[in-house]
Amino acid sequence: MNQEKEIGTKQQVDDSGTVSGSRRKLLASIGLAGTALVAGSLWNAANVQGKRVTEAVYGAEEEGCCWPKVTIAELRSLSTAPAEFYEVTDPGQEGVFRFDPADVSTADDTGLVIVSATGARFKRIFHGAFNVKWFGAKGDNASDDTQSIQAAVNAAQNRGAVVYFPSSDFYLISSPIQIDSSKRGIRLIGDDYNRRVYSSVIRPHASVTASAPLEAIFKFTDTEVGNQFEFSNLDISGDNKTKYGIYSKKIAHSLFRRISIKGTTLAALAIGYGWCNDVETCEISYNRGDGIQLVDGEVNVFNVVNTKIFTNEGIGIYLSRKALGVRINGCNIEGNKVCGVFARNSIMPFDLSDNYFENNGSVGYSFTNPQRLVKAQIIINGTVAAATVGNTQPVSSVRIVNNFASLRDADCLVACYSAKLGLEIGNNSISRSSDFQSLHAAKNRDEQDRNGSMGQQSEDIRERHRLRRNVRFAGEFANRGLGCSHDTPS
Repeated sequence: MNQEKEIGTKQQVDDSGTVSGSRRKLLASIGLAGTALVAGSLWNAANVQGKRVTEAVYGAEEEGCCWPKVTIAELRSLSTAPAEFYEVTDPGQEGVFRFDPADVSTADDTGLVIVSATGARFKRIFHGAFNVKWFGAKGDNASDDTQSIQAAVNAAQNRGAVVYFPSSDFYLISSPIQIDSSKRGIRLIGDDYNRRVYSSVIRPHASVTASAPLEAIFKFTDTEVGNQFEFSNLDISGDNKTKYGIYSKKIAHSLFRRISIKGTTLAALAIGYGWCNDVETCEISYNRGDGIQLVDGEVNVFNVVNTKIFTNEGIGIYLSRKALGVRINGCNIEGNKVCGVFARNSIMPFDLSDNYFENNGSVGYSFTNPQRLVKAQIIINGTVAAATVGNTQPVSSVRIVNNFASLRDADCLVACYSAKLGLEIGNNSISRSSDFQSLHAAKNRDEQDRNGSMGQQSEDIRERHRLRRNVRFAGEFANRGLGCSHDTPS
């Protein structure tokens, strides 16, 4: 069965994630061999009680379950000969476990395997995702859930499965959740992100301090390139005592979808060497550092689509490493204090289109060689050294089109110091905050005209500000490859 269909919404996976109490569903999940085992074990009971074997195996729908109900602690302390099946009743960890007499070595992980005092192995019967609550995670905004979440991730990576965070209060961790890059790719999913009530939120435990911050909420081992991972419908909060939300120096063919990352101190999402990674419909906001940052190696085919990146104290998207193919499309990039997008160091091609930029660059980026402060929505440079203006590693095949930008604190839409093999900046609409004030005043005047007629002055203002698409180039860009290009209001 397609796992995405099984766990796409909370309604498709119950809180335990297991087969429900229906015996028919249980037997369907364990197959013919399991059915035969149960039928055999109930044959004598059926004869003694005068029931048909079918009824003994399946049970009448109105009947209770035939297997013993126990807690995990009781199952672990079991010292007598075990039955075939037990129903665990611990809240959040409910499910049916089957005794496996052939297994004498599998470790107890709380979620999938429970080992009794006599060494008996009981294995959960389930389909679909691995619920972190099975492994002991509480999500109660008090307990330290690090070990439980880590156990769920480890178990999922052994099978290439899905780790599911049901909506709760907050899942608290005291150390990064380690993801083994050398093992199978997994999906880590929640119910939703940025919900007003409960969602799947992971954040630092109270024992973590700003003076000794977490390295990351999720951190890859980076022993090799990790492949085919997905983070979706999660809310990651660093509480300003976490350096990174998700950190991987080597990752490929992975998807970051519908996640919210806030409260980190260096970067919300930091990825490095790899290819074919997508950031889609995310919200990256209120971080003390950068929003998205390339941190290592060469990053090929990197797409940021339909994502909100706003109110970060650093750079919205910092493309600081070599890359073949970067596309930023349909994003809202707003209120990032240093600048909205900074690209440097041999990126080709580079496409910025159909985005909304507003009030980025209020603090600006400080170059030291030569010394200058640049306040721009987008900065393009051509050096390995971040603070040096130059064109030794130019950005190539640049396309910046069909964007809307509101300039308030920034001096220009684009400050470009090095580009080759084509630089297209056009069809961008530019306005300043004073323009919006003029339009607002005009709108109010129109609304006050009860006859619906539009004054000539209002019409003139609207026409003047409707489309601002002129492109002007300034500085020395044309003859030396250095300088500054601006989209400016006409």
